[in-house]
Amino acid sequence: MTATPSPARQRAALADLLAHRTLAVAAVLVGAVGGVLTALAATAV
Repeated sequence: MTATPSPARQRAALADLLAHRTLAVAAVLVGAVGGVLTALAATAV
């Protein structure tokens, strides 16, 4: 084994990073939608 990371390992690390980033973005979007719905419900009442 060489000290340099293999392309497959780099791809795996990149995929892992993208997966976490996607989850973070999804969580933010869900929170934003929830906040908007809450605001709409509060103004509708």
